[in-house]
Amino acid sequence: MVTVGHTYFGLWSQVFAGISVSMGSFAAATLFGWVTPILPHLLSPESEIPMTPQEASWMISFAEFANLITPIPAGIMADRIGRKPMILFSAPLFTVGWCIILYYKTYFSILVARSIQGAAVGIVFTVVPVYLGEIASTGSRGGITSLFFIFQWLGYFFEYCTGPFL
Repeated sequence: MVTVGHTYFGLWSQVFAGISVSMGSFAAATLFGWVTPILPHLLSPESEIPMTPQEASWMISFAEFANLITPIPAGIMADRIGRKPMILFSAPLFTVGWCIILYYKTYFSILVARSIQGAAVGIVFTVVPVYLGEIASTGSRGGITSLFFIFQWLGYFFEYCTGPFL
């Protein structure tokens, strides 16, 4: 009986930990999903930050570029200082990026913010799947690791639903 109870609570602690770290994939999806509803506004002449289509293309690609160069250093750092500290390091990067977008209304500030957030995405997409695989027991590994993708799609859904109103 004690073993069954221990396993039951062990499973729920794994699920809770999986949900907690999968919020990073939710945040990453909001970064990528934000562009779709906001782009028509940014391309319009009435925008606070009017952009040409070329500038909008660069704005979109800045997050991808930072995402491209971050995974290798993130993996090395995760091996040195641990997965959990790297995951915790990524959360403020998302927050700083959104604060820059919210408070500084210039094209350059959006490029900086999306670069910072792209670096956070590189950390999340490198470290979180490994961490989820390590914390999950053998019997629940598939379900726990799928939380990463579930929260990613929930992030896209959230952004597509709320984006037009923000």
